[in-house]
Amino acid sequence: MTRIITSLFLLFTFSVLGFSQEDTTNIESVTPIIEDCKVVAFNSQKEMIQTEFYETEKLSQSLGTWSAGCGEVEPIQRMKILIKINEKKLTESDYRKYIVNQIEKFKDRVITSKESDYQKIYEAHEGYFSYVPLLGTFDVKTKEIAKQLLVQQEKGTAAYTFALLFSEGLDEFDDEISSDDNELYEIYMSSRKEPEEEDYDDDWDGSVRLGIELGWWMPDQKLSEFFHSSPYLGLKAGGSFNENWSVDINFIMMFLVEDQNYRINASDSIQLTDSDLIFSITAALVRTQKLGKSWFIDGSVGIGANGMNTDIPLPEDEAEDDNEYNTLFTFDFNVGFMIRKQLKSNHMIGINCSYHYAPYGLDSRLVDIFGDQSLRVGVGFIF
Repeated sequence: MTRIITSLFLLFTFSVLGFSQEDTTNIESVTPIIEDCKVVAFNSQKEMIQTEFYETEKLSQSLGTWSAGCGEVEPIQRMKILIKINEKKLTESDYRKYIVNQIEKFKDRVITSKESDYQKIYEAHEGYFSYVPLLGTFDVKTKEIAKQLLVQQEKGTAAYTFALLFSEGLDEFDDEISSDDNELYEIYMSSRKEPEEEDYDDDWDGSVRLGIELGWWMPDQKLSEFFHSSPYLGLKAGGSFNENWSVDINFIMMFLVEDQNYRINASDSIQLTDSDLIFSITAALVRTQKLGKSWFIDGSVGIGANGMNTDIPLPEDEAEDDNEYNTLFTFDFNVGFMIRKQLKSNHMIGINCSYHYAPYGLDSRLVDIFGDQSLRVGVGFIF
């Protein structure tokens, strides 16, 4: 199965990128260049294999000839980085291009070379592999050089991370470069992002994010005389206008516990009732500020409607199939903030806190005025 997946991936890659080292839409026009590159690559590899690693001047000459015939292909950049590591002169300009364009191609080399039919795959796709045979002498040489350099480097540095990669420790490399403390973390992660994840368009593109929130509703002042702190469950849907501004639609259900009886005017009489559920639907404008590599804070202001159920039936002429009981309604004005962290899966987890002003006294049916202010604190997960 692994062999089939690998072959299909390579076939797809070549159908998109072509077999040449240069981008072109005219295959016939690049055939001579491919032939020239193949010869140059073979001769340059032969020279480099016969050259000691400390003979950097000779290596550089061979690399220059190879580059002139084929362009800055992956094996050339790999060897240049190893030379820079050895000379302790590795800079960001030396490796940024490799991170953006070549790391995945090098991983393909290592993974494919472990297939039982790697030679057939290479022969079918020589151009993709830069005319450097898989498990050939060149790969063996760069792997051994990388292993020797690895023990001399400080963990977390760019030199250490590249030496680890070229030693073909792919799993160890992924763990190392995914650490926030790694010198290459920022460049590597930005190169892995899709354009829509990395940047926001000026206008909302219609994409929607979904979330769920679990927390605790805490009534304040006179509201706390009738209702105790209670759990709530929330659902969220939202979309971004740009990287800083978005709109959220929130649906919250508060499951009331140990609430006190209160009076409402229903059917021309004052009746005693209680509630076991408050539901809230609000729309909020959200302003996002980035705090660090994966931390964000959202400030929000919103308005919506609250409904509090009762156990007093509506008159028969007012009752509906989905609403047979009196429900107290009011508006909900709220402000709040959420501190959240982006996970490796690109999901978010955070802590949300919001203040709510919901004046139930505006509903003329309510006889007892039991307050209007409350606080919600919860943990949210955004998909």
